[in-house]
Amino acid sequence: MSQNKKPGKGDDLEKFLAAPDEVVLNPAEKRKLQARKAEDAARQAREAFGKSSQEPSIEDMLGDVVRVAEDEETNPYAKFRSISPRRYELYGHYPVQCIYDQWGTFVGAKRAAGLAPEIGTTTRRRARAKKAALEHTGRYVTRHMMPHVGKYIGWDRTAGGRHIALSISDTHATFLSPVVWDCYLQACAEILQAGDTALLNGDILNAAVLSSHQQGRRGDVSFEVEVDFVETQIGQLRAVLAPGVRIMYGLGNHEDMVSRYLANTAREIARLPSMRFDRLLGIDEHDVDLFFGGSFQSPPGQEREKPRRLLYGAMLATHGTKLRKGKSAAQELDTYGCSGTSGHTHRADIAWGGNWKQQNLSWMSTPMGCSAEVAHDYIRDHEGWQQGFGMSIIEGDNVWHHPAIVFDGVCHFGGMRFEARTGADAPRDVMTNWLAEEAR
Repeated sequence: MSQNKKPGKGDDLEKFLAAPDEVVLNPAEKRKLQARKAEDAARQAREAFGKSSQEPSIEDMLGDVVRVAEDEETNPYAKFRSISPRRYELYGHYPVQCIYDQWGTFVGAKRAAGLAPEIGTTTRRRARAKKAALEHTGRYVTRHMMPHVGKYIGWDRTAGGRHIALSISDTHATFLSPVVWDCYLQACAEILQAGDTALLNGDILNAAVLSSHQQGRRGDVSFEVEVDFVETQIGQLRAVLAPGVRIMYGLGNHEDMVSRYLANTAREIARLPSMRFDRLLGIDEHDVDLFFGGSFQSPPGQEREKPRRLLYGAMLATHGTKLRKGKSAAQELDTYGCSGTSGHTHRADIAWGGNWKQQNLSWMSTPMGCSAEVAHDYIRDHEGWQQGFGMSIIEGDNVWHHPAIVFDGVCHFGGMRFEARTGADAPRDVMTNWLAEEAR
């Protein structure tokens, strides 16, 4: 075992050379440095004066560490058997360097003395804590979200006939584009009939304030405002729809943040009836059908399934996970092997099947429903996104997709023209429920 070695001239030179230039080149600052170093050396000498000069054995050191940890006179945390390297440095019989020479770290000595959990124990505890959190979230989802899943499941399994789905995604709460939303509402009112679907295909919420990642200005929008905003949004949609038209809401990665936060971070608040996920957004009031899957929040038996819903037996709806520019639709089509629609990329894209068996298959990635302001915190150049929504016509086993791109408040698709009545797509005050204020 090595004892604390005496500092030599080489050590003084090394410390001197490590000092900043503004200290080394300034005589006054240099004297302060030397005085501070001298005081520190004197302190170390005083503390080392009472240490044993004998070479300690392993059991000597472990017994001494336990003694210091349990000493009620010098350790206010003695009942917890808590000890730090500094506390041992002050009250231990042996130089702390002996501990480092034997175990490398002070926590290694604590583990050997039974004052800290073994590495394997800590790993098992963390794994159990993670499992408990997932189990709690699963119970929350089963109780408050599952009753609204599959309300119209009979429609999804019925092929044949002609149906239309108008899908919009990535509106991101208060960052919603007013002109895109107005065009979408007009299209829903004019086109959709009983048996058709208005599809909210994920990331309708933003929930940046609940994220653990740095969000910039997006993280300043209160969750209360977002909830009021999306409830207003769903209410406006239900108001323009003809009787018998269903609203489907597929949860995206931003909605995942909400139920995960409520179930794990704020579980006591989550138990309040008014904080239930289904009541937060008017899911129950406006008869909205939720669908989700492929995560720990999924319904029992669907944990390994993809987050999706098959509409009318022919078209898959999912928020999507692919982000490759200009290739996301092709990637989703290749992943699922059937016709479908997704969002997530904020870009419009269509892909068709590339072989004889898939020649009648197609996939549409819908443009975003939010304004470009949502990207100002993390994209400095042009983001290359499009705004709008999408129309899918399902007839038998075939699907025809029509992206509805909105430029300057106008969109054309399927021979129809819609023009926003809200004026220019000027930035709104994203800190408020501007949608409700403008509707008054």
